Amino acid sequence: MTQPPDPARRQFERAARRLLGVWLALLLLLTASLGSAYLRLGVFNTVASYGIALVKMALVVLVFMRWRDADAWSRAAGFAAACALALLAGLTWFEARTRGPAPVPWQVPGQLPALGAGVHASAIDASAVAGLRRKLDLMAPRLTANSDRRQ
Repeated sequence: MTQPPDPARRQFERAARRLLGVWLALLLLLTASLGSAYLRLGVFNTVASYGIALVKMALVVLVFMRWRDADAWSRAAGFAAACALALLAGLTWFEARTRGPAPVPWQVPGQLPALGAGVHASAIDASAVAGLRRKLDLMAPRLTANSDRRQ
């Protein structure tokens, strides 16, 4: 004679299947976000990435954080946090779109003498400094011409 299934066991099996399904969905979304990073979709790469991230966030919030079963204050706190995050993201987007280019003056890169082989970092070779000065003197007219052209 077979015994009827235990309700607690059935509830556990249902919850385990649900968690396994969500875990597999998160792995699938992880693979999708990895795959979209290698596709050349232009601006739609960002759209796809944000879309995938929102779906993953919704799965985690609804299933693992049990937002449906939470009390009203917890839901209000989560909603306020989501609104603050959306506000910060919107302000960041707006600031990035309205900022103009800020050109900086170009500088000639200098090279320090290599450390080791008995050369101390404070010992600067006079011939290297003289060579650098000669290069700067040769480049000075071009640098001033470029800076005049930018303005």
